[in-house]
Amino acid sequence: MKTPGKIGTFELFLLLWIYVTSVILLALPRLYAQDGLSALWLIPIISYIYLLPLLWIIVKLRDYFPDKILVEIPGLLFGKWAVILIGWPLTFYILYITAIALREFGDIVNYTILPETPLWALLLPFMLSVTYGAYKGPEAISRANVLLLPLTLGAFLFLIFSSFSQAEIIFLAPIFGPGLDELAIHAFFRLSIFIEVAILMALYPNIRSAKSLRFVAFYGMAFNVFFISLALLAYGLNFPFASTPHVGSPLYQLIRNINWGRFLQNLESLFVFTTVIMMIVKTSLSLYVATITFAKTVDAPFYQPYVFPLALLTYLYAFMPTDYLTAMKWEYEILRPWGLGLIFALALLLLLVAMWRKKKKRKIKLVRKREQTSL
Repeated sequence: MKTPGKIGTFELFLLLWIYVTSVILLALPRLYAQDGLSALWLIPIISYIYLLPLLWIIVKLRDYFPDKILVEIPGLLFGKWAVILIGWPLTFYILYITAIALREFGDIVNYTILPETPLWALLLPFMLSVTYGAYKGPEAISRANVLLLPLTLGAFLFLIFSSFSQAEIIFLAPIFGPGLDELAIHAFFRLSIFIEVAILMALYPNIRSAKSLRFVAFYGMAFNVFFISLALLAYGLNFPFASTPHVGSPLYQLIRNINWGRFLQNLESLFVFTTVIMMIVKTSLSLYVATITFAKTVDAPFYQPYVFPLALLTYLYAFMPTDYLTAMKWEYEILRPWGLGLIFALALLLLLVAMWRKKKKRKIKLVRKREQTSL
């Protein structure tokens, strides 16, 4: 397979930001409001503490296999059969969770601004853009992401800080919601919100150095947690938590609430535009990861021939849930929790085996050296 290009630290940092933070644009505030009540914005911060061991696994695993993606590592340790056994389910898991997010995004746009447009017609041009991005690969996606920064990060910050003009501090009382003990429990069970960080294990060959990965993994995820908490804080200051479970797109309603007089109102169009850009970048990267995983599984020399058929499968999978609430339930109650547990259990197993083999080789070399010395 063609040698992959390298992604700079800054580009990778921003790529992880848009890939992880995009989850806040969909149904996430509903779940945090159910768990954390008035302290919904504290849950991501606590979850980050639980996330640290998983980040360590990601960083440490690359030290042993810097030029391999996650699905290739079992083949080096156990044989080709392990790649096939893991690669096929992993490919279709990535495709399906991408399709679910695609369906949620399509339903939100459908319900809010284009109610007369059929969902299939709404998602089709979106998927064409995503397919092109996945075909070009992560280097092109990361560079496009940097160029679009004013329309993503800039617009995101502008909209969030604008929403503070309508803030009601009373909505944050009590400050710890159900209590710190309950928040700690909910934060642990919502750890799957950050499953997107596993994308780094599919980009090992594209990462320039171990130092770059450490910086992006730990500081990049801290940056993501800050942004998610900031958005949740803005939402919590504008709406009582009790009304959130009944809101289809919480952040869309938050942006609709912005009103600075005749000169600054009706900013929904900017929010939708920003959301579309962020979701195109995220879905393009997800489709690329699914494609490269499949290509490595079948030992293909190039991944590009598989982009279109897997994009078609993703498009079709998006119509499997009957509605928005079903898609949300499948994602947050089944796909994310099970996916996080299985992917990181696999990564931990591979790391432990790699460490054991390295230690074993070191002992063998030491024994041989002693034997040569005694002779």
